[in-house]
Formats: sequence, structure tokens, C-alpha cells
Amino acid sequence: MGRKQIPNLDEKLLEATIDVGGSNSPNINFSTKRIASLCGTSEFTLFQRYENKTVLITKAMQKCEKTISDKFKELSLDQNNDFPAFIDKAFHYFLSEPKMTLFMCNYFPAASRSKNTDEDFALYRENGKVFFDSISRYFKKLDDDTMFLVWSSLLRHLLFDAQFILANIMSLDKDYENRVIEVNYDGLYGFLEDF
Repeated sequence: MGRKQIPNLDEKLLEATIDVGGSNSPNINFSTKRIASLCGTSEFTLFQRYENKTVLITKAMQKCEKTISDKFKELSLDQNNDFPAFIDKAFHYFLSEPKMTLFMCNYFPAASRSKNTDEDFALYRENGKVFFDSISRYFKKLDDDTMFLVWSSLLRHLLFDAQFILANIMSLDKDYENRVIEVNYDGLYGFLEDF
């Protein structure tokens, strides 16, 4: 009799990777044994599905990027959200998802404190088109390089603004929230579409 199948194991492994990677300081030495254990499987099974930690991190990162992109699209499609309201809601979204936010801060190529390859960065840039599409209604028509800098800047700032709260470096109060909106809005003001 074979081993019991674990439903949605790939999804569970990616979620556990985000959980563990969002709990540790950034490094490639996080425990795959712990990830497998959280999912009720073995490290051997994990590596049958993901050949190494780099692949595992990349797949977990892609999951995070899709989740964030979908959330940004949802927020930008709400016609009641002008750009400052979008910034505020996106910031609070990152606060509401601490493990994902910290995983992104630890591992995504534009801000990662772990080692990334040129291929990781190229993939990050390519995936950024989806991010920008999700918020493009707020911006003028931009060339590819400017579009990359705009969305990457916004994403990095919002992630790290949330990280400062999640790591208890800053206190979450109305003044901090207003500064997050003001800094992100003012920093991108010249690229915004006139409404």
C-alpha cells in the first residue's frame, strides 16, 4: 500500500515556504525539513517536486507576486479608489499578510538580501508588466523602463513601509499612515494620469 496522498501538496509546500521564509532572516539556509514537516510530508518528497531551494523560493515568489497583482487589480478597479486611497489600502493589505510581506522583503529580487541571479531579476522585471497592468489606470502612458521603475518603486516602498510596522521599528498610527501615502504619492506624482 502506497503513501497517503496529501491534497494540494504543491500549494501547501509553497504556503509553508512563505511562512518559514517570512519568519526567518533572509538566507538560503532556511529549513526545508521544517517546510516538509508543516505539510505532513518528507523532505525527500519536497525535493521530488522542487529540485532545490532556489526553485522553491522562485515558485513561492511567483505565488506571492500573483496574489499581490490580483489584489492590486481588485483595488485599482474600485472606482472609489483614487491613487492615495489605493496606496493606503495596498499598505494595509501588506500589514494584513505579515508572512507574505516579510517573505517578499526577504527574497524578492529588487530588494532581496539573499543572493539572486540575473535570471531572477529578469523574471522579476518581466513579471512586473502584470503588476503595472494591475495599476495602469492611475498612470500616464509610460515606456517600458519608466514603467518598470514606477511599479518597482511603489512595490518596494509599500513592502518596506509595512515591514517597519511588522518588525516593530515604527508605530502604526495615523501620522505614519499619512506619511506612507504622501511619500508614495509625491514620489510618483509626475507619472500619474490626470483625473
